[in-house]
Amino acid sequence: PAASTKESAVELRRVEGIYAKGKGRNNIKEAQAVVDEIVRRLRDPSLRHLSIGVVTLNTEQQRTIEDLLDEQRRKLSEIEPYFHESTGITPVFVKNLESVQGDERDVIILSLGYGPTEPGAKTMSMNFGPLNKSGGERRLNVAITRATTEVLLFSSFDSGMIDLSRTTSMAVEHLKNYLEFAERGVSALAAIRFAEHGIDQFDSPYEEMVAQQLRDKGWKVQTQVGV
Repeated sequence: PAASTKESAVELRRVEGIYAKGKGRNNIKEAQAVVDEIVRRLRDPSLRHLSIGVVTLNTEQQRTIEDLLDEQRRKLSEIEPYFHESTGITPVFVKNLESVQGDERDVIILSLGYGPTEPGAKTMSMNFGPLNKSGGERRLNVAITRATTEVLLFSSFDSGMIDLSRTTSMAVEHLKNYLEFAERGVSALAAIRFAEHGIDQFDSPYEEMVAQQLRDKGWKVQTQVGV
């Protein structure tokens, strides 16, 4: 979404879901919440004009959402036209992080799927599938920039459960920051910048310009070290 948008341009939908590791590798409760939101929007006359795309982090969560969505399509004939291009409507898609590329929709629903493996857990694995692979940050960037209007982030954990001391993945760090933004809105951006750079102190405008130029090149700069 553009920099100047409504407050809800990126919104967190927190779900008390459980990630089934091993063979399942899905989060059924979170998938159901995603499907409920899709159905609600397609049945709402004020929202159904907004096209919808769903992006998951792995293929298992994608299939789970597709299966639950198929059940609703069989029950509710009025939503069926929103899944076919022949009707002149931009159809709903459900894709995983590896397969979504040039697709664009008004609303993107991102289902993270991963999370705690038992109710009430305070910690979780730092394995987020394709995000942990080389270039994972680019995949995440593609997913969240498919939306023209709004991103709905469905997650079974909050940003505080991502422990950056247990991972070196840039994509996981970006995911934590994006979750913070979805939770708290614009106020999170200043905190993220502070966490990256510490407290900025400059003796001169020249010093400030040098620091900013280095940051623009991707360096992490802390000022006044040892002063």
